[in-house]
Amino acid sequence: MVKDHRYKRVKHLLSNGYITLFRDFFDHIPKTLVAKDLGIHNQTFSKLLEHPESFTFLHVFRISALFEVEEKVIIDLIYMQCMINRSFKRKYPVQKD
Repeated sequence: MVKDHRYKRVKHLLSNGYITLFRDFFDHIPKTLVAKDLGIHNQTFSKLLEHPESFTFLHVFRISALFEVEEKVIIDLIYMQCMINRSFKRKYPVQKD
């Protein structure tokens, strides 16, 4: 199986510090392609992206293999994404009528 050339571009951007959050990947590569290559339904992958705390270690291992980076790098990106999402929710709580 030949991987899309954008995986290498994302790996390069990641190693040079241009990608700091997990969602930044998808500015450079379509999430549908990543979901397909991971063997995850697109809707399920979208839900995982909305709630990154739901990613499992198996997901992390597969993602790191796709982008050819160490697992810890992906874990750190997902962690940072969770912290950003959490602080955003605290700052702007949804008001109920």
